[in-house]
Amino acid sequence: MIQSNLEQLFDSSIRVRILRVFLRNPDKSFQSKKVAKFLGLDSGRALKHLKNLQKIGFLKSKTLKSKKNYLVNPKFIFYSDLKNLVLKSTPSLLNPEQIKRLGRIKLALISGIFLQDETAKIDFLLVGDKISSSKVKKFIKKLETEMGTEIRYTLMSGKEFSYRFDMRDRFLREILDKRHIKVINKILPEMEVGD
Repeated sequence: MIQSNLEQLFDSSIRVRILRVFLRNPDKSFQSKKVAKFLGLDSGRALKHLKNLQKIGFLKSKTLKSKKNYLVNPKFIFYSDLKNLVLKSTPSLLNPEQIKRLGRIKLALISGIFLQDETAKIDFLLVGDKISSSKVKKFIKKLETEMGTEIRYTLMSGKEFSYRFDMRDRFLREILDKRHIKVINKILPEMEVGD
């Protein structure tokens, strides 16, 4: 039975993405259409995976306003292990080469959801010049799909960042004073707090 459940949990990349959605949002319930839209799947395919995950006990369902909603079952045998695994995984998109494709990047900093810090103001700070906002939006959408949750991000030009840094801007200080990881850093001193 346990081996069968494990095989069914990890039988496809779509299934893993669905696991992330529910494990990163344990207090929320989702209709199959919402899961499908968030992950860029057709509704029938998403529903099939949701039903299979419910069948093995990972998900449970409830009806709200005559619509079936799915939510994670915290009593599932592997719930804690899966949650730890998912929360500690870093998306493959968060590497310097992928980020550099967005423009002339001076600073790319991750925080918040990537470091399991719910108190952080943002999850991703991107500073640079000649950054394509459409490329950034696509990048963030892919990141959200991979992470299974929304990403709070801020985009700044190098000039704006320098001004705000020199003025000891409160928003920026809160980001830099909290735990974070610099994926790309061409402008901050290495001894900056938070690393």
